[in-house]
Amino acid sequence: MSTNPFYYGGPVEPSRLLGRERELRRVFDRLSMGQSVAVTGHPHTGKSSLLGSILDPGSRKSRRSRQFDSTLFCSLDAQLLGTAESPADFWRRALLPLENQKSLNELYRQAVDADFEVFVLRRLFTGMRLLEQRLVLVIDEFEALFAQASLNTSSFYGALRSLASTTQGLSLVISSRYDVAHLNRLTQELNPHGSPYFNTLTEVTLGALADDTIDALALLLGENMIPTDTQFIKAVSGCQPYIAQATGGILWDLRTDGLTGEESYVMAGKHLGRQLNYHFADCWRLWSNETKQVLTSIALAQIPSLLGDRRVHVKEILENIADYSAELADLDTCGVLKHRSNGDWVIKQESFLWWLADEIRRSLRSSTDFQSWLHAQEIDNLLTRKQRDRLEQTAKGTFAALGKGTTTLIEAFAKGMGGILTGSQ
Repeated sequence: MSTNPFYYGGPVEPSRLLGRERELRRVFDRLSMGQSVAVTGHPHTGKSSLLGSILDPGSRKSRRSRQFDSTLFCSLDAQLLGTAESPADFWRRALLPLENQKSLNELYRQAVDADFEVFVLRRLFTGMRLLEQRLVLVIDEFEALFAQASLNTSSFYGALRSLASTTQGLSLVISSRYDVAHLNRLTQELNPHGSPYFNTLTEVTLGALADDTIDALALLLGENMIPTDTQFIKAVSGCQPYIAQATGGILWDLRTDGLTGEESYVMAGKHLGRQLNYHFADCWRLWSNETKQVLTSIALAQIPSLLGDRRVHVKEILENIADYSAELADLDTCGVLKHRSNGDWVIKQESFLWWLADEIRRSLRSSTDFQSWLHAQEIDNLLTRKQRDRLEQTAKGTFAALGKGTTTLIEAFAKGMGGILTGSQ
């Protein structure tokens, strides 16, 4: 019996990483010039997987031949550093690859004896550059450092920035859910007058995958594949890598169980609802209040048309949508939203629309509940009383047509996919 080829339980190994060649090329380009990089993106966009390919010797060699042969790589997961971490402990772990390097023995010993004081670390990395060697320090989940009292300091971030930008013996590759601008904002209070700590990092953002990557991913279904599967995976996931892999894996299991066509799409939608609940809750917690408002408004405007209901008038709740250009662009990049040729914004990621519809529907038991939901999302402070009332009225009109809740949306979508399949036969 064949094994399900879709993987979505954690970072994928370098040989299975799809659709990130452009991003890898950019990272290796920067590292080859001695620069530092921030790999950023929303949850589950493959940041840790990309770092795995950077750390893998075979991956580096296949792309850059022997260019990094004299470069040492060290990987740290900021979530695993421990609450008692000190700067000296951090550098002790970060410099482990230097411990057995004979050419660096004296410089490394001096750093150890000085308990990794900054001036000695500067001498160490400058010396490495003179010896044509370099350390690339790869830090995953970088934002976890903000919870470390002994590391979340101006002296630590200042040293990290200075050593990486001036010695030419140290380069950083960090990954974070936050973009560089947000990382700088989070640390601004520590450094109100100096240069932002992270403005020397080149940002490489992981967004949605290209359509041709999803085409290749869908082929993993093999003999279980039917003509509309690629379209289904793209529509449900918005080409987001984790959701695309999860959708393919669920379809594989359902087809193995004998389900095909429209029935398999209905069941896949229901399974995805359970599988992705924590993912969307994680994204929602991370997103700004403005982003939440944008998504709520667009979802309420979009759902009636999906059900063929034209009675709900939604134009007014979207009248100020252009004011959120930064949020719209970010959601477009990660595959949640799509900008249509007629100028309308719609939720591209069907699975997210189903999740958000269920979240809002649960808040509509009464006016008080809905207003409380807006308050809990910290959206209400962005709205006037008239806008809140209008949003509530729209929500009630929108969800009156959802007899079975999210299942109604899933079934309507699956029916559409089934109709396409029938028409193609």
